[in-house]
Amino acid sequence: MEDKKLCLRLKQIREKAGISIKKCAETSGIALTHIHALENCEYDKLPSSSARKTIVKQYARACGVDEIELEDALHELDHKEKRHSIPTKKKTSISFPHAIRTVIATAGILSMALYLGMEVHAMIGPPALTIESPSDNFETQEGAVRIAGTTQPESTVTLNGLKTNIDTKGNFEETIHLKRGLNEIIIISESKRGGQATASRSVLYTPEEVHSAQTNTESNQL
Repeated sequence: MEDKKLCLRLKQIREKAGISIKKCAETSGIALTHIHALENCEYDKLPSSSARKTIVKQYARACGVDEIELEDALHELDHKEKRHSIPTKKKTSISFPHAIRTVIATAGILSMALYLGMEVHAMIGPPALTIESPSDNFETQEGAVRIAGTTQPESTVTLNGLKTNIDTKGNFEETIHLKRGLNEIIIISESKRGGQATASRSVLYTPEEVHSAQTNTESNQL
């Protein structure tokens, strides 16, 4: 509306003065194309701000109008120039629903990655292995010891390299014959995917006769 207000006013001034566009151009020295652009509000076809003001002043003088009377029009033209010259900053905003969807999607991806990681670890990682009996550094006067524990079902369990039986729940039990002195028992559980878990138990076997002899020796020394 502001553009038409200025255009119509300038055109009305010229027509009221009875001056043709050609005569206005000759009197003012303004190019016909600039006069047409000015009266048709095609400001992009005119020179920059200061030159536009000069064109309007020359236009007014050629039409016999004091340029002071067009002060508000000049101000309007200047305001329009500034409005076009200042770039408008585009506001970037993220809608709240979109942000929620992004958070949910990210959480879903992280959960899936964690789940897959746990599944891969369960498949190729070492199986769980618990030795229930005997305790470590166990001492006995008997020639055999019971080894019992639990591991991941369908795993293979060996005691000092010898395979032992395991039930469907992962329980195993075996009796190991001991040699006199310290015995080191190595328990290995290997999953179907090749993951291994290892445990060990140290068992000291002191035969009863040796134990009795040691007791008598200690008594005699006292």
